[in-house]
Amino acid sequence: AQARAALACALSLQDRIATLNEARAEAGLFTLRVVVALHAGDLLVGVFDDGVRAEYTVLGPAMNALSRLEARAKAAELQIAASGDFLDLLGGPLPPSIRAVPVPDAKAVQPALFAIVEGPSA
Repeated sequence: AQARAALACALSLQDRIATLNEARAEAGLFTLRVVVALHAGDLLVGVFDDGVRAEYTVLGPAMNALSRLEARAKAAELQIAASGDFLDLLGGPLPPSIRAVPVPDAKAVQPALFAIVEGPSA
């Protein structure tokens, strides 16, 4: 359920940014580019306090993988990207108008990267 909610949020954000960018372009302002990278895994999350400064931090292999996914998504100029681990959590097919397209990677970097796109299957 959380993975489906995250996907719905990403799709909504994409639509809202598109609407905002239309208004910004009409006003002669620069448009915004937002990349959403969706991944899942174990993390250590919390406030780390050394007595001088408290900092909210997220640590773990899943966070490191997410950082790599985001960089790859930006390089491929994707709006919404997801890992195979994230797609596995959806627990069934994607909504009818959504599809996950594998993004080729010559270096075979893991985790696998998928572009989340709206529209009918090709």
